[in-house]
This record gives sequence, C-alpha cells and structure tokens, in this order.
Amino acid sequence: QAFFIVFITASPFFAWLWSKFLSFKMASKAIFDKIEAGVKAKGSDLVKMGGAVFQLVISDAGDDNKLCIDLKNGNGSTTRGDGAKPDVTI
Repeated sequence: QAFFIVFITASPFFAWLWSKFLSFKMASKAIFDKIEAGVKAKGSDLVKMGGAVFQLVISDAGDDNKLCIDLKNGNGSTTRGDGAKPDVTI
C-alpha cells in the first residue's frame, strides 16, 4: 500500500486520476465518462505528464469495464475496451 501511495503522489497524472476517483463517488461508467472528458479537454497537457498508455480495468463495471487512456501519442485519447499496447494496466 505504501508503494502505491508514493507512486500516486509522485506522478501528476495518477494524482489527477486518483482525484477523479475520490471526488466522484459514482458508477464506473460515469467515472470513465469524466476521464474521457478530461483527456478531451486537457489531452495535450496530460500527454506531457503521462507519457504512457494506461489500461484501466474496473471489476464492478460489467461489460463496460475497461478504458484505455493514451497519454503517449498526439493530444491524448481514450478508447473503451482494450487498448492496442498499454504500458501500464491498473
């Protein structure tokens, strides 16, 4: 747990992502919607911070349980489902 907390606080992207999870106590689909909106609005800034492709897998989301966040290429993007080549799976 300590490693996870240190990792979260050391990475601006994960700090941003974690704040989304904490500030929005809602279903996984709604969280994915917020993340997608954030990447769409601030993608180029997030690419500078992220530098990787992240695959999120949320166990309670049913059929819509995966979101791939590309913060490595272009202005950033998101894809529902499996990503092409994620660098990190959470």
